[in-house]
Amino acid sequence: MKRILSSIAICALVFTLTISQLACDRDLTFGLRSAFAAAPILIAALPVSANKQALGSDFTEMGNDTVTLSDDLKACAKAKPCSLTAIDKYSVSIEGVLSRPEFNINVAKLEKVKGLVRAIIASARVFFGAEAHGIMATVGVTEKSIRTQVDNLKREMSQ
Repeated sequence: MKRILSSIAICALVFTLTISQLACDRDLTFGLRSAFAAAPILIAALPVSANKQALGSDFTEMGNDTVTLSDDLKACAKAKPCSLTAIDKYSVSIEGVLSRPEFNINVAKLEKVKGLVRAIIASARVFFGAEAHGIMATVGVTEKSIRTQVDNLKREMSQ
């Protein structure tokens, strides 16, 4: 269990550093760090039937994918088309993890967390120039709106 917790903490740190490419606001990076630091609470609250070991490994993999995203965004030097390509590549990797059986145990809280992660990635895509659809097209995506999504993730992970 300690290995799972440390893997999640590493994932949180790396994801926080990566998202800081989107917005350097300290509130955002602190919010992400806090949200992912609460991941052990989420895992502990899952039913006994949940494959908690596999979930811990998956969080480690997502952390490694986030390191790659961070490197890709740095190489893009804030060029939006390049950054969008990096986000798309990251999205494919993360979606591959989120679609694994251990993430599909039909627990409302885990489903909500997956939805929030997907929404943050979708917002990042729009932020970097992808065509907006639905509500994102109506209200737009800003650093503040991404921060709000991260705050929602933080709240969900820590309850």
